[in-house]
Amino acid sequence: MNTDKKEILEELSSRVQKLDIQETLQHAAKYFHETTERLLDTYFLTTSKQLQLINFAEKLIKCLDKALPDFETRLNQLRASLEHNYDEIKITPPPHGQKGFYVRFGQWYIYAHKNQKGHLTFHLPTYYACKARFPDILMINRDALHLLQIGWRASDEISYRGWAAMQTAHLWQIYAWAATRPGPMTIELKGLDINKGVSKIVMRLVSHWRQKYQKEEIIEFAQSNILSLLTMYLGDGSLHPDSFVINVRGKDKVFPKELVPQILQQSYRVGYGEFLDVINSSKWLALKKLIPKLHPINATFLGLTFWLVYKPKRRRFVAQTYFSSYDLAQEYLFRIKNFLQVGYLYSSKDGYMLELPMKAILQLAESDEQWRRAVQQLVQRYNIRPEKPSLRRLLELAENPPLPFST
Repeated sequence: MNTDKKEILEELSSRVQKLDIQETLQHAAKYFHETTERLLDTYFLTTSKQLQLINFAEKLIKCLDKALPDFETRLNQLRASLEHNYDEIKITPPPHGQKGFYVRFGQWYIYAHKNQKGHLTFHLPTYYACKARFPDILMINRDALHLLQIGWRASDEISYRGWAAMQTAHLWQIYAWAATRPGPMTIELKGLDINKGVSKIVMRLVSHWRQKYQKEEIIEFAQSNILSLLTMYLGDGSLHPDSFVINVRGKDKVFPKELVPQILQQSYRVGYGEFLDVINSSKWLALKKLIPKLHPINATFLGLTFWLVYKPKRRRFVAQTYFSSYDLAQEYLFRIKNFLQVGYLYSSKDGYMLELPMKAILQLAESDEQWRRAVQQLVQRYNIRPEKPSLRRLLELAENPPLPFST
């Protein structure tokens, strides 16, 4: 225990000596202020929404201002204890069966534990709270908003007394999450993560949206939808330079990079992508760098994104999408057959692949411009010669779309 205690306190001391709490809080306040200014410059908001957005940032900064004297008092006591009263510092297990341990000094404590990589983390708790309202900036349609919410719930979002809530040490996540749960909320400053590098404040936001889902029941669905997969990545994604990685149930899972252009496309289409640009989301910026050299060609149907594939040996098109859940894949297969009378489901290394044959693509292309455009792009990319009647018909539709029906 003495050896463990020495190692723990030496690590804590090295971090605390480098920590400038005023600089940490000033950095956060600057981000809140500048982000608010960029949002006001980017979006045409009503006067009411402008005032709500400004007030939201002011309340965040107010929590920081209130917490500063408390943080300074506790950190000064901690530094003094580490330097002069080393033996009086106690390491005790936390109550209620929590993992980790407490580092007790005087009347205060730091909560410490080892993360998944085996590194020590230190959290200095405090509590300041205030009320605010985050305006509905994006005006996203109900279905898209619901999908974004599901991805957050499948990752970082928590349930607090039945309300949807978010606890984070990433400043941009405050805005990225609040934009999907607009309305009244409680802002809570929970403490400070004392890190090897940059220490960070920890905030919790509690919305007035009732939490509808248990996390476990929607993880599979979140992985099967493009918008949900985005917010799942924003919560539990890794900043990997070459791979699209999300931590799912405590394990890193690699997703096909071919999904990235679809995520970007749909995110910008509903307005969430531009919002993530404005708030400088680090994970969003990292995701944009993962675009594969050859962009996939895709189109949507029943809310699913299919990418079109040409199989030269058989001289035919197919459209494919993937699911992690077999039950969800079966459900969509049933719905697709109700519309198109055809569709196939296969097992794959990524889960389950739902495939539409050329017959189904022809049906969709006859009535949907995005499918005609996708076919045309595929033909141009691979210089395909339309030998089969069905393929010739697809190309005719792409080149000469049917006239809109008029009365």
